[in-house]
Amino acid sequence: MGVLVACCAAVGYALVGLLAFCAWLWMNRPRTDIPGPHPLPLLGNVLYFRKLPVLLEHFRELHRRYGDVFRFYAGPKLIVVVTRPEDAKRLLVGVKMRGRDTYAVTPLLPFTGNGLITSRGNIWKEHRRLIEPTFHSELMKDFMQQFNEGAEFVCKNLAAAAGTEYDITRMLIHATLAVVTASIFGKKMDEIEPDVNKQAEVADVFIEALKLMQETLRLYPAIPNPPVSTEEDIQLEGTGYVIPRDSLVLVSLILLHRRPDNFPDPDKFDPGRFLEGGSARSLPPGSYLPFGAGSRKCVGGRYAFLEMKTVLAAVLRRFRVFPGSSREELEQVELSVSGSPVTGFRIICIPRSDQPANSVPHAVNT
Repeated sequence: MGVLVACCAAVGYALVGLLAFCAWLWMNRPRTDIPGPHPLPLLGNVLYFRKLPVLLEHFRELHRRYGDVFRFYAGPKLIVVVTRPEDAKRLLVGVKMRGRDTYAVTPLLPFTGNGLITSRGNIWKEHRRLIEPTFHSELMKDFMQQFNEGAEFVCKNLAAAAGTEYDITRMLIHATLAVVTASIFGKKMDEIEPDVNKQAEVADVFIEALKLMQETLRLYPAIPNPPVSTEEDIQLEGTGYVIPRDSLVLVSLILLHRRPDNFPDPDKFDPGRFLEGGSARSLPPGSYLPFGAGSRKCVGGRYAFLEMKTVLAAVLRRFRVFPGSSREELEQVELSVSGSPVTGFRIICIPRSDQPANSVPHAVNT
């Protein structure tokens, strides 16, 4: 009995100590006059995001309520969200070397290790120096064979769906892994793992890890909220707000790209914006950053653009594409490392030789 009492007392002291430490962190949290929801002691605003996953709509609601710069607390951690072009440029380009905040990178470490996404300081510099030459624009033409093979893989899978509704998420990840493996590492996935089903299982692992044409990337940027760790106080232009040091800043590209002052009718999918004479041809600096900017800009941005164009050209030559997912479903974007709809991307592909140009499948609500 005495041992039990002693154990209970030890646990009690530990809990009191933990509570005291949390209270100390809360009392010493970074303070700012940036508007945002009222935080609860110790918890901050975590209850606002109690319904998981956190979706784009959560941020859009805070944006509507508090303006172009807003903040919330995850416990004692101050998180500031910016959506103005000048602020995005100031934070992504104006700071010579941006670190990674522990809150942002810790969940990724089991999947990525201390790689280019999560590393900082000299480790990041060395990794970036080694990787960057691989994606030089002069070398992109050497990857065209692999891009075309990836496009062929996509088209075969779409043809196999035989005009039925098909969630392409898993297949596109599979194709991307195959292209990256062949072009960057010089090994085809068939050489590493001949079993196509096992290759697909690897794609599933990557999809789970990620869950932690120019207009498409405007509406759905690959990295919707690149994080910036502030190592000093930073004053924002225009608003005059000061972001305290040791804060986490999210440069919300997904909100930045939907500003009506730069993109009229911003929720409308309109590729004509980027054609000659379109509204997106003369934007203020920092208004359109599909792969980020500055020293932490996605090193594979050019590679990704060329691969997307190659695959898209192959698909559109062979198929007429109709939506399976509704626009409302596509807007349910999960705000994680990469933004993707929680219900996936569902489409219907009809071979062009089998379908009249003015015919739409009856099952599709367009």
